Amino acid sequence: MSSSLCEPDFYTNSDPEALDPDARLVRVLAKLEGEITSRSIICLQEISRTWSGELHTFFAQRGYHYVHSAYGGQKNGFMGVSVAFPISEYDLTSTLIDRVATFKEWPRPPAPGRLSRLGSALVRMYRRIRKQKAPIDPWRDAMNRHNCLVCARLVHKASGKPFHLATYHMPCQFWVPSVMTIHAALVQQRLHQLAGEEPLIWCGDFNVMPGDGPYQLITEGSLDPEHEAFPPPRSHDEWEPTVPMALTSAYKQKAGDEPAFTNWAQTRGSPPFIGTLDYVFMSEGCRAVELSPAPTTMPREDGVARGGQLKGALKGMYGGPFPTTEEPSDHLMVGATVELP
Repeated sequence: MSSSLCEPDFYTNSDPEALDPDARLVRVLAKLEGEITSRSIICLQEISRTWSGELHTFFAQRGYHYVHSAYGGQKNGFMGVSVAFPISEYDLTSTLIDRVATFKEWPRPPAPGRLSRLGSALVRMYRRIRKQKAPIDPWRDAMNRHNCLVCARLVHKASGKPFHLATYHMPCQFWVPSVMTIHAALVQQRLHQLAGEEPLIWCGDFNVMPGDGPYQLITEGSLDPEHEAFPPPRSHDEWEPTVPMALTSAYKQKAGDEPAFTNWAQTRGSPPFIGTLDYVFMSEGCRAVELSPAPTTMPREDGVARGGQLKGALKGMYGGPFPTTEEPSDHLMVGATVELP
């Protein structure tokens, strides 16, 4: 979504005319107008600082309160996540904006002994000679992430019912999925502390597919320690990626399955990707009564596997990869009308 991450040399298989930041913003706002007409609550991810200023004005002029947290760097336009809601429909009683990596302590490992230091030095020397990169430490990587969570406690004025609405953009570390497991657990633990027995809705770009480890943790409430996405244990750290509750996907509950895909993109040096990465999760007792339209089937030509090469039939049917002049983001918009308990 970020206006700074949409150059023609990055999205190499998209029409350059569809990538112009100003034109994309116009298309994004046009999509949001429809949701504003319905007085929807809106959650956004990858919003650049440039677009955030425009969105503050856009929402204020339409009677919306806009909460934004920017945590990115110059390369991605200092992007962040946002929540916007109509003040005629909801009262805001509290807001959390915080960096997820601060939700736990990160104890230092014990100092290595002399033999251990010597062994590490030899390994580093070997890697330099072989021009190999050291493997990513998922704990250190998770600790160094700046991704922020936005959570608002809202009260629906007509019914008087309170609920918590959160949005998050998961670190894109599918090659080290345990990083995302750590962050999924940190967010879910914190949301449980905030919401308690009150209803919770958590929306966002989770960067995980249905069935992936972090998705299992969120929706089933646990993850097998033998799973590849479960982080390696640390003897000096008692914290574990466990969650106090399982959440339900609005699409899975109402439609019986997740959308066939919510993301379709091809970036420089990578094969095309198509898959489901975006979700609306709800706590127990919430009921999805209506869903925003989303693809229900994966169009195929001789079969298209997860993340596999996309065939001409796909491009002709959906006009992707995104962004396009019809879809200003590489992600499709998902949403649900939720009945609170």
